[in-house]
Amino acid sequence: MSASTPPPAERLCPACGGRAFAAVGTTAYAACAACGTLVSGAPEGSYSEAYYYHDDAFERHERRRGELQWAFTRELARALGRRAPKLRGARTLEVGCSRGFFVEAQLRRGVDARGIDLSARALERASARGLGARCSLADAARPLGAAEPVDVVFAWELLEHFDDPTAFLGQVRGHLREGGWFLGSTPNGGSIFRTLLGDAWHGCGIPQYHRAYYHERSIARMFERRGFELAVAMSRTDVASALVFKNAATALAERWMRTRWLPARTALAAALAIPEKLLEAASGRVSFLGGETLLFAARRVR
Repeated sequence: MSASTPPPAERLCPACGGRAFAAVGTTAYAACAACGTLVSGAPEGSYSEAYYYHDDAFERHERRRGELQWAFTRELARALGRRAPKLRGARTLEVGCSRGFFVEAQLRRGVDARGIDLSARALERASARGLGARCSLADAARPLGAAEPVDVVFAWELLEHFDDPTAFLGQVRGHLREGGWFLGSTPNGGSIFRTLLGDAWHGCGIPQYHRAYYHERSIARMFERRGFELAVAMSRTDVASALVFKNAATALAERWMRTRWLPARTALAAALAIPEKLLEAASGRVSFLGGETLLFAARRVR
């Protein structure tokens, strides 16, 4: 999609239902004129098995992510205060569980956790660690796989993959007991890194998979339209991850030095290391510095 081409005419904003869009630089995204959600105009990519990573290095990354997601869960619980679901003994379902590390993190803390995923190879790795009865392949007949209502549905980094999340959120609502909770995360379209890097922000590089980017206000509108009460929306940046830092250094080297030459990127990364880490640590915790990850907790109300 060129800078002057909006999403297809039949596309509506997934957050507010708006039809008017404004181009976002030279990216494949356009911003909803009503709520600011970024919507991709690129054709959707394939989610065949080739889409997923299966190497050992990525498995180590996912193991760490499982513990980080538990930390995010506890942070959301603290923000919810007395309204927070009691997780010990609760029935939970993670949609997009991959190799099951977050399911495993919950089980260690006394949560009756299960997960589903589209990747058979990822689930084989989960089964090899003894999670075969807990992590299963998504079934078209029962999209979320739960035979009985659950107390909490988790979805980490999933909402951005839907052109229209209406059906998915309806399935989530249908699998939650009355008053149950939907917790998770999605990349933050209001990130300070997107503001600083503009078109070079790494999130702009995969419009075939990341179909929409929300921010705190627009995701609230989406949940309210779909039968949920958004109780918490807050952004964080994972300071243990080098992904944002490496992408920022590459983007700035291209912009300032007009080069992708590795020594130049390395030198710039070294020069920016301390201020960048300070920015990561502050983003999402200072009101005007949006972090890369948008955390949410929404309650089923109808």
